[in-house]
Amino acid sequence: MNKSFTELTHSTINNNNILKVAICVAFLIALPVFIKNAFLLHMVILVFIYGILGLSWNLIGGYTGQVSFMQAIFFGIGAYTSSVLWTKFGVSPWVGIFVGACIAVIISIFIGILVFRLKGHYFAIATLALGEIIITLVRRWDFIGGATGLYIPMEEEGLINFQFHNSKIGYYYVSFGLFIFAVLLSYTINNSKLGYYFKAIKENDVAARSLGIDVTRNKLFAFALSASIAALAGTFYAQYTLYIDPESVLSITISLQVCFIVILGGVGTITGPIIGAAVLIVLQQFVSAYFGGSRAIHLIIYGGSIILLQVFEPDGLVAIYKKLYKKVMKI
Repeated sequence: MNKSFTELTHSTINNNNILKVAICVAFLIALPVFIKNAFLLHMVILVFIYGILGLSWNLIGGYTGQVSFMQAIFFGIGAYTSSVLWTKFGVSPWVGIFVGACIAVIISIFIGILVFRLKGHYFAIATLALGEIIITLVRRWDFIGGATGLYIPMEEEGLINFQFHNSKIGYYYVSFGLFIFAVLLSYTINNSKLGYYFKAIKENDVAARSLGIDVTRNKLFAFALSASIAALAGTFYAQYTLYIDPESVLSITISLQVCFIVILGGVGTITGPIIGAAVLIVLQQFVSAYFGGSRAIHLIIYGGSIILLQVFEPDGLVAIYKKLYKKVMKI
């Protein structure tokens, strides 16, 4: 009897979760029908982009516990690869998006082999230094625009050319599709044997190795997955803005912002990076608009939010949501 009741309870919880996800997806699909304001659509698109970046960082930082500051580099690799292929060789961005992801994977494996010998803050500092080296090289590489950057020429509007000039709705649905892909991939890994390997490595890599888990190979795999997803977001961003330069797609500020998003939302969870992106990006856009684009104000708010959250709820906004949900359900 107790077993039947437990199974029924778990079934009810799963059905409720599926229903909530279905409602959220339906709401997001229908959102452009109700929102005609270009600024609001732009803000949601940015939430999708940073949600993808947050989910990608979470694979290496949240699941395996490796704090990397290279997310902007992989983001930039995707942006530059598709843009160079399009502007220099006439290769479609839809091909470039996959080539960029593949290049990001190759570079991540090479970097991983070098830096995964390090642990803790030494690993973080190494990724930070490598990121600065790469952005310095890009600034001096004239073939890909150097410090000036690259302008992506405007072509005929349509899905084939990955350009939508009259409305942001096309960009909205493409970014939404990439966002859903990142969520589904994260969910699949989180509930797979691979996900358990990642979490075991995070908890204690020595103990994980003693159980027969190939720690280095799994870290490299997590790093490669993280890089590929970030590169997809980078290609989309390049086509969305039609201009990229080292500061806009390779800056350490982007990597720090992605870390803030995941920490604020909840490290090692699927919903954490999504909630973190929704809160911080919306906050950034409104603060920037209200204070005339001041970078200092929203960075102060970022820092203050992270400090307060770590003091009162180190597990992030997801933990606060779960506590509130339980209280509401008891009423």
